[in-house]
Formats: sequence, structure tokens, C-alpha cells
Amino acid sequence: MSTPTKFFVFDFETTGTDPSKHAPIEIAAIVLDMATLKEVDRFETLMKPFEGAEIDKQAMAVNGITADQLKTAPEPEVAFRNLKAFAERHGMMYAVAHNIDFDWDFLKAAEVRHKIWAVPLEKCKIDTQALAIWTLGRPGQLKTFGLKSLLNHFNLDKTGHHRAMFDVEQLAEVMRKLADFKPAMQMGLFG
Repeated sequence: MSTPTKFFVFDFETTGTDPSKHAPIEIAAIVLDMATLKEVDRFETLMKPFEGAEIDKQAMAVNGITADQLKTAPEPEVAFRNLKAFAERHGMMYAVAHNIDFDWDFLKAAEVRHKIWAVPLEKCKIDTQALAIWTLGRPGQLKTFGLKSLLNHFNLDKTGHHRAMFDVEQLAEVMRKLADFKPAMQMGLFG
């Protein structure tokens, strides 16, 4: 198996925080070339919640996705088949997300629920929140490391925060900014 040369930067919007009972309702992904951090491809879709999924009103208020928007969205099986076809065009990739365990758990739960191995990802998961703590966690840099804090720190747009593609686009920008810091370069992840 060859070493991945691309990052799969992704984000879910969901109906809550528990992948066993809440559903992903939006996914976005951008594939970045690892050497240049330039965008190679992108994917985005809404999806209907799986049958029986619980819907937390507070979670829906955060992401702003409405029931009307989901009426015309594809079924989750279709959305994940489309995600799989998209990802397979790029081969093995490293998974990247902010607070990756949240998104990873939803991805893995959906793969099991819908019996679709959606994304050929290397076992190496890159959490940009942990990367930011490591590169910017020196005294006086930042006190919190949520995506919104990083967008503020790097003077990036925050107007569409909590929609999947917006968050992925901004996360790609954050990765580019973090790649310039010596600790991140020492990790050998970039260039």
C-alpha cells in the first residue's frame, strides 16, 4: 500500500452529538494535495436523517439546516455511496477534521449503519484542534482552540460557521496558516 499524498478534510453537520442516535445531515469534504495544500477536489451534500434518528432542536439551531431543506435531500445510503465514489477517485488519504473524533465517530457509525465503506482513509487521523494546540499553545498565543477561535486568530471569515462546506473551506485555510509554524513543519505533515 502506498503512502497517502492527499488530505481528506471533512466536516459533518448532525442532528445531535451522539452517533448512535443522531444522524449526519450534511457532509462536506475538500481534498488537498499534501505537498502544496492546494485544493484538488470537493464534495458537498445534504442528506435525510436515517429512519428513527433523534433530532436535537439545539443542534439544528446551531447548523441552521431546516426540515424543509432535508425533504429534498438524498437518502443517507445514496449520500454515502456518492461520498464513496468521490473519495475513491483520490485513493488512500489522511483524514483531517477539527476535533476529529466527533466527525470520525459519525462517519464510522454511518458506514456500519448503511453498510457502505465510504472513504478510503489511512488510519492516521489528523486533528487540527490538537495541531493548533501544539503549534499555538505557547503562552500568550491562544486561550481556546475551537474553530471559531482559530478563525479569529488568523483573521478568517466566520460568517458561515457551522455549515459543513464553509467549515471545511476555513479549516483548509487554517491548515495553510498552521503549516507556516515551525512546530507543524517539524512534524513533517506539510510539504
